[in-house]
Amino acid sequence: MALKRGQGCHGDWPPCDFRWADCGLFCFLFVLYWNMQFVLELDGGREFRPREGCRPPRYFFALLPDAEAGLRIDRLARDLRQRLSASGELRGLGKYHVTLRGIAVPDGPFGQSIAMARTIAEAIRKTSFAVKFDQAASFGKPPNYAFSLMTREDLPGVNGLSAALLGALRQAGLKVDGSTFQPHVTLFYDRRLREPIDVPELRWQVRAFVLVESIDRQPYQILGSWKLG
Repeated sequence: MALKRGQGCHGDWPPCDFRWADCGLFCFLFVLYWNMQFVLELDGGREFRPREGCRPPRYFFALLPDAEAGLRIDRLARDLRQRLSASGELRGLGKYHVTLRGIAVPDGPFGQSIAMARTIAEAIRKTSFAVKFDQAASFGKPPNYAFSLMTREDLPGVNGLSAALLGALRQAGLKVDGSTFQPHVTLFYDRRLREPIDVPELRWQVRAFVLVESIDRQPYQILGSWKLG
């Protein structure tokens, strides 16, 4: 079949099916690709992120350390970063936490998804428990490993709370991170994969869990807090 000359072709070029509209679509897709990239989060979810690093808000249930534990975590993070000559920025006070479950919130912080998540959290009945960390190791996948506090021991309290949230959120129809749960506290991000090292034991008593809105380069917004019995 002979190729027909398109309206966008002029001169003595060979016949083609080229259209300026096709060129416009190609340029649009190229710019979109150039300005967006896939980012693999620690929770295993995949999302688009602008190349300049501004991600959409993220939402997750978490445990926050008390004031004393937060200071101890920060001192330990600074010491480890210096000792390992790591280049990544510290998470910093106010950002150290244990993620319980991440959730998708397409309708924003004042939408039905958050309202439903609040209702689910209010129905959770768990007793207070302690968390303990005695190791630091790389967590996640390249190119930015999360250098995190971890533990060799089983933590039935936090594991049970994470599992309860996962089941209730799924049953309510919310899109939730379902990856394998491993309690950890991210200290900083690092491009090097590092072997686990022992650290002084760090423990605190968990008396509540929270729902967090996380926006890059801004303090966490706590959208709800629920006490444990």
